[in-house]
Amino acid sequence: MYMDVDAALTEVPVNICALIDDTDFKTIEDAIAYNAAGMDLVWNFVTSAGVFTQTAVTPTAAGDYDWTNQGNGMYTIEIPASGGASINNDTEGTGWFTGFCTGVLPWTGPKVTFRASGINDLLIDNTYSGRLDLILDDILVDTNILNDTKIPQTLNLTPSGNIGIDWANVENPTTAVDLSGTDIQLADTVTTNTDMRGTDNAATAAALATHDGKLDTIDANVDTLLTRITSTIFAGITSMAEWLGIIAGKQVGNATARTEIRATGAGSGTFDETTDSQEAIRDRGDAAYLTATGFSTHSAADVRVEMDSNSNQLASIVSDTGTNLPGQITALNNLSQAEAQTAATAALTDYDPPTRTEATADKDEVLAAATAIEAKVDTVDTVVDGIKAKTDNFPEAIQRNTAFANFPFTMVDSSGDPLTGLTVTATRRVDGGAFAACANSVTEVGNGWYTIDLAAADLNGTIIALRFTAATAQDRNIVIKTVV
Repeated sequence: MYMDVDAALTEVPVNICALIDDTDFKTIEDAIAYNAAGMDLVWNFVTSAGVFTQTAVTPTAAGDYDWTNQGNGMYTIEIPASGGASINNDTEGTGWFTGFCTGVLPWTGPKVTFRASGINDLLIDNTYSGRLDLILDDILVDTNILNDTKIPQTLNLTPSGNIGIDWANVENPTTAVDLSGTDIQLADTVTTNTDMRGTDNAATAAALATHDGKLDTIDANVDTLLTRITSTIFAGITSMAEWLGIIAGKQVGNATARTEIRATGAGSGTFDETTDSQEAIRDRGDAAYLTATGFSTHSAADVRVEMDSNSNQLASIVSDTGTNLPGQITALNNLSQAEAQTAATAALTDYDPPTRTEATADKDEVLAAATAIEAKVDTVDTVVDGIKAKTDNFPEAIQRNTAFANFPFTMVDSSGDPLTGLTVTATRRVDGGAFAACANSVTEVGNGWYTIDLAAADLNGTIIALRFTAATAQDRNIVIKTVV
């Protein structure tokens, strides 16, 4: 079967024989819909160069691959020329469909060869289809095909079967002939024509002179570059690309490049791209900025208010130091030794220190309070020991982006009773992303308990939301905060 390539095809056969029921092996299935249960349709294709491919195709009702019931168990499908989601009729070669669906025996379709429409027009859609001799005769005499070429004057058929053009017998030989795409191996005589740039010697010489000057400039520039680029400029560097990558990015880089970087200078460097690269330094700066570490969290208005307040206080201090303080300093300087001694003696005389009895009057009350506090501390210590005994049984913190095996959970009904024998669907939400299926399936343990092996991708975030659902069971929602 042959069809035109590069054309939108509305009815390409899907099966070569009627689709048959897989129970009695004889009943024709004449009502298969495009979305039948278990539909699995594959397009097999071999190019003219011998490249074989297989592509899954999803039939549609109003799209690129419309499925049509032709009756009596025969079906066809649409193939677009281009722009289709899976296959397109844009390559020469041979293709066929294979497939199966629920209740139907597997099937295969006829092999369809896709080639240029002109070939199909001559070999299939022609009056003489199937008669190669008549088709060749038609080509030789049909004025629409060879544009009034006369036989045998213009075309010469050699004994070996080759056809050549006798240019001497072509009508209107002075008319320009387009030989683009023609490989001319040898010409005995070429007539000089001013339209041919190769014969314009003056223009050719001028163009060569211009290019010669430009080549001299390029040569001088290359010489300059060679003097500036010494033979040792890249000494010690195996791969410049690896050097640049390890300096810029914090991903684990090339070991040879890391060793070479550490060997520069005194040769005792400790460069590590995961902490010392441009990306690693930037990430640490971003983290410090987001958490305001080392930065003020005040707004511009807050800073302005504080500055105004400080300005007012500074003005008061300046006023005091310029007026009141000098006078007080002067007065202090005028105090004599006798006056100072008299003031100190008066102060000591006026001081009435507490007696021993007065100082220890409430010691019993203090001791009783201390005893009560000690008892309470003992109680707290006992409670803390109990809490520690329980928390010691907690699982270790779940590591970020690291697989966690046998993560346990329970499934219960609306009354809180455990449920067994469930088919549990596990989904997860990583940070602010959408819920997606977990990498692994859920395994039942028993008595309402189930486990799942969480993959690294399931835990590649700070906050992980896990959701477990099953028919007749209450949804189980669990939130995890991972650690690095």
